[in-house]
Amino acid sequence: MYKRQTESIDDKITYVSEQIKYYEDIGCKDSDILSVCEGSIGYNSTWLKPLVKAYVSSAYGYRSFNGGSFHNGIDLAGISEGTPIYSIGTGVVRAVRNAKKIKETTGQKSCGGNLIYIEYNILGKTYTATYAHVLDIYVSVGDKVTSSTIIATVGGGARTWGWDIKGKCTTGTHLHFQLSEGVNTSVSTASAYSVEPPGYPNKGVWFYSRTQWFA
Repeated sequence: MYKRQTESIDDKITYVSEQIKYYEDIGCKDSDILSVCEGSIGYNSTWLKPLVKAYVSSAYGYRSFNGGSFHNGIDLAGISEGTPIYSIGTGVVRAVRNAKKIKETTGQKSCGGNLIYIEYNILGKTYTATYAHVLDIYVSVGDKVTSSTIIATVGGGARTWGWDIKGKCTTGTHLHFQLSEGVNTSVSTASAYSVEPPGYPNKGVWFYSRTQWFA
């Protein structure tokens, strides 16, 4: 269901500009160490799932379809468009691509649609979670989120095809969830440092709570 994401130079410039504005708004100066100026982003001792229930329609790793490409995340399906997406823990929103707005202003569609990147400290290590193909976006750059924060709603289906690319980039309703080591706010770096999200079932298997864990 999820083919691949792409980002334009304009997308990346927007991410950087919004991040700079965020640091300026909280009073950081050029000479400051940003992590010190910002303070703690929070600590998580466990992993939660972004959906209350779903099944894995495409797992992490190489796939036999789409030319045998490597899938850098997992696709979570079996839910309807508009289903709430939760933050997997306490963290900070680092980048947002509003593909719907881009389409309205430039006429260009974005492969992967609306994207949200959130930084987390999980068990003392820094990760970035990418949430792709979302329908409604409820967060902005710099927002502090917790595991109870609804950050977006599930898209990928017909309601997002006005700005996401049907067939080539998505063929149905789902959330593409991707995890990468470090702070990564682009498709290329998030993919280069991607890791398999732990605790999820095999392809075709359902989970029924955000805390349900699969070895």
